[in-house]
Amino acid sequence: MNPNTYYVTHGLSATPHVLNHLIKNAINIDWEKRPAPERFNLREMMAHLADMEEIWLQRILIIRHQTSELILGRDPDELASLNHYETADPNECLQRFIIGREKLLTEIKSYSDDHWHLTGRHNEFGEVSILQMAQFMLGHDGYHLHQVVEWIS
Repeated sequence: MNPNTYYVTHGLSATPHVLNHLIKNAINIDWEKRPAPERFNLREMMAHLADMEEIWLQRILIIRHQTSELILGRDPDELASLNHYETADPNECLQRFIIGREKLLTEIKSYSDDHWHLTGRHNEFGEVSILQMAQFMLGHDGYHLHQVVEWIS
């Protein structure tokens, strides 16, 4: 495994552990606290992370299997409404996230260097490789981990 994919997979595998540690060791979590009126609260963000794991995996599989299917962006607010994020159980969402990430990691850890450079077409970002998708996931993880740290501090 080359250094790029090595660090990406290790970064992606760290997120569930960090998130679990933050949530399990926090005292008096306010699940309803919002950083801004239009942003997710912590409960909703946990549901968002859980739902995104299936979406990330689907996107990677589209690229991996070269189906020529267009990878569609998803509206987070639409997902929140459809899946009732406002009533989600954060602990159940954390478990779904952990299980989903493990499935995704099992998939990508089996890839050769050539697989990481396969590309698909995203309706918003254009041509994107599996490596770029994984790097985007890392940024997404970091963004939400930073929110969790702010909210539970």
